[in-house]
Amino acid sequence: MKRLYQILLKLLTQKAVLYEEFIGLLKTEWSVVTEHALGNLQEILKKKETLVLKMQTLEDNREKVIEEIAEALGLSGEELTLKRLVETDASPYSEKLIQCRNRLLGHIETIQNLNEKNKNLISRSSQSLQKSLSFIYKVDGDTEGSYHSDGKIEGGRMHSRLLNANA
Repeated sequence: MKRLYQILLKLLTQKAVLYEEFIGLLKTEWSVVTEHALGNLQEILKKKETLVLKMQTLEDNREKVIEEIAEALGLSGEELTLKRLVETDASPYSEKLIQCRNRLLGHIETIQNLNEKNKNLISRSSQSLQKSLSFIYKVDGDTEGSYHSDGKIEGGRMHSRLLNANA
């Protein structure tokens, strides 16, 4: 059992470290979105994807260890949570497990908050861009001019021209 608890603690600690890296990426993502740096945003998204895959691997391993611990305690692996493990089995690792659990819960809450903020920022940025483009097209669309076979424009005068999309 001691070996299983040590493995579980190691997995939880690694998961907490990955969560901290993920939080850092979410904060960087906020900055990149506010600066409209598409290249940097794509790089961050790739890093986030890599971290999520690593977290999933750790989670799969954690579930296997929990299953083994549950079997040793005569419980079902599906019903054995970290909280229940600490309550059920008073081991020398209980305090460390509680600390890891609290650390992970804090990270999860931070991640959820940052994700929501970034989602709202991206949504507002997208709406702003759509409104800007709509305005540009509307101003250009106000012209009544049309091209004829000789290439000349007949009708209204063009009021605006888009020179640089980054302006």
